[in-house]
Amino acid sequence: MDYLDPEKQRQHSILLLVGYVCVTIAVVIATVILVYQAYGFGIDRSGTVIQNGVVFVSSQLKSSTIYVNGVKKDQTNARLALPADIYTLRLTRPGYIDWQRKIEVDGGSVTHFDYPFLIPKAVKTSPLANLGAVPTLSTQSPDRRWLLLNLAADPQNFQLYDLKNPTKPAEQLSLPAAAATKPAAGEQWQLAEWADDNVHVLLKHIVDGKTEFVLLNRDSPDQSVSLNQTLNADPTTITLSNKKYDQYYLYNESDHSLQTASLRTPTPAPLLSNVLAYKTYGDNQVVFVTSSDAPTGKVLLKFLDGTKTTELRSLPASGHYLVDYATYDGTPYLIAGATDEGKVYIYRDPIAQLAGKNQRVIVPLQVLRVPAADYESFSSNAQYVMVEHANQIAVYDLLNKNGYNYNLAAGLDAPQPHAIWMDGNHLSYVSHSTLQILDFDQQNQHNFVAASALATPFFAPDYKFVYTLVSTSNGASLTSTSLLSPADQ
Repeated sequence: MDYLDPEKQRQHSILLLVGYVCVTIAVVIATVILVYQAYGFGIDRSGTVIQNGVVFVSSQLKSSTIYVNGVKKDQTNARLALPADIYTLRLTRPGYIDWQRKIEVDGGSVTHFDYPFLIPKAVKTSPLANLGAVPTLSTQSPDRRWLLLNLAADPQNFQLYDLKNPTKPAEQLSLPAAAATKPAAGEQWQLAEWADDNVHVLLKHIVDGKTEFVLLNRDSPDQSVSLNQTLNADPTTITLSNKKYDQYYLYNESDHSLQTASLRTPTPAPLLSNVLAYKTYGDNQVVFVTSSDAPTGKVLLKFLDGTKTTELRSLPASGHYLVDYATYDGTPYLIAGATDEGKVYIYRDPIAQLAGKNQRVIVPLQVLRVPAADYESFSSNAQYVMVEHANQIAVYDLLNKNGYNYNLAAGLDAPQPHAIWMDGNHLSYVSHSTLQILDFDQQNQHNFVAASALATPFFAPDYKFVYTLVSTSNGASLTSTSLLSPADQ
């Protein structure tokens, strides 16, 4: 019997060991191949090993077919390995306008195209509400669920729409008598800021030529309050601290002072003096421009973190300054510029730069050049920085380190001051009474639906609908338009 033969047992063990070694080698080779493929390595027609670029492609709302240089590749949410080159990437879906752009692929690079937004060819628009008049205030909550309107014909009351239940009639919100001054001549409401709870709205009330601030509670309107009375102050501007409804910064333009206050501690406390422009961020952080101790013809850009103030750089003295601060992918970024200079600087983690060894000045990541720039903003995901004046726009992509400058061929209808971010990757504005939607770099721009420039478009939380104001013979109508083709609705 073989199993009792020592020689046979030894041969069997050797064969078993060889088998294990072969399997292990095969697993290692397969793993190496898979890893190399994941990093884009491949073999060209001549048998040479090359490193491709990896491109991930997805699309919003519905899956689409991917074409590269006219050749069908896959459905969206796919990974493509492409040799280094320039390609035409096109996404198609029945019932939608093709999305298309040129892309450059580098060997070893990994690029994500997860923002393509396909526009339906057939648009279905339905009236949602006949307002009878154009709203003087129209604003959407940060979570995009709530739409708040105020009509000049009934300024002491507000209409609240739930965009998750758009067919539900608007809720009527009435302010308590003590929350706002009754006008003798006229009044107007303007948005100051939404709190991050999507419940409280800080409103600016211009009444008889004077300004006051009201904190509106959309859940319990009877708890709305006058912040001027509550804080016993008459500031030029009130902004929320860290988007919290009960914490405030108070700015007085007359003496350029900045104070803090809260509902818990309502008496304003001094924070900064001689502030020409500022932007608050997080808890107790303020980027501000001041002329204190600045050289002649200059102002200083500083950063306040708690009680510590850091000087960042100087700027030319100007009539207007652009400052903003946000975090993208865990890293803080600063926007700063003077309108008269025509340049806006983007800085990556300026405080960490100054903490570096022997570094005394902050070095910009990018300089955006827009003459007389008067508006700046981060996209909702903070990946893009936009700087604008009238029809001229500059955009910088913090992820891919690309910059874009362009003019909006279809100009902005008055009284729009600027284009706005539709989401994290797309811009929108109204031109010739039509809503325009475009990618951040002006690619794939579309005339979409009728809209009034008196109000920004309002997108549903799931981006399956857009709501616009349309002028009518008796005032204005709120309309609903599907962003899906009839077959996908």
